[in-house]
Amino acid sequence: MAHAPLSIPSNAGRAIVERGSIIACPLLGTDRFINFCRERELSVDRKRLVRLERLGLFSPIFRVRHPGDDVPQFKIPLADGDNWFETGWAWDTTSVRRRYEVPDENDEDQEGYFSIFQIEYLHVVLLSMTLHIQLVSLSG
Repeated sequence: MAHAPLSIPSNAGRAIVERGSIIACPLLGTDRFINFCRERELSVDRKRLVRLERLGLFSPIFRVRHPGDDVPQFKIPLADGDNWFETGWAWDTTSVRRRYEVPDENDEDQEGYFSIFQIEYLHVVLLSMTLHIQLVSLSG
């Protein structure tokens, strides 16, 4: 079955993690991604990222929810028997149609992981959501 030319394969984020495709350029947790964006003069914070995700305009590669203190931290690359996608503690968020519940922006129990390569698309999204006015045209 042929895929549409620009379609995203199902579970792309999970495949990236499970196949170790991020060793050379690791994914960034939400706070590190926000700092990365701010260093490049993109105005984002955790709440804005969640709002964009809720609108279906921009999302992390995947999300994790830490199940508790007795479980080791999520690590990349995945260790044998430590696949959080299989246990339901991590889920792919790359689908065009959102199949997961976007967390509340104040929920710090979940962590989104982003790629630095998403920054250009985020820039386009932010430009499309920002009103620009030319004051010269308003003068009489």
